[in-house]
Amino acid sequence: RLEFLGLRFSAPVYPGETIQVDLWQDESAIKFTAIVLERGLKVLDQGIARIKSTGQTLAVDGGAQI
Repeated sequence: RLEFLGLRFSAPVYPGETIQVDLWQDESAIKFTAIVLERGLKVLDQGIARIKSTGQTLAVDGGAQI
């Protein structure tokens, strides 16, 4: 069902670090970024995912619908 995935790796992640991923829906795509909590540093940027529609609604953590 994944139709497209694009992102930019903007910094390295080291073993043991905690990654927080923030997702939101924008028009027909899901956009995302990720930060390393210990350093407050963005490690993934400009993330975008497009999912083929099947008529079903999927819940994303935090209540967003895709």
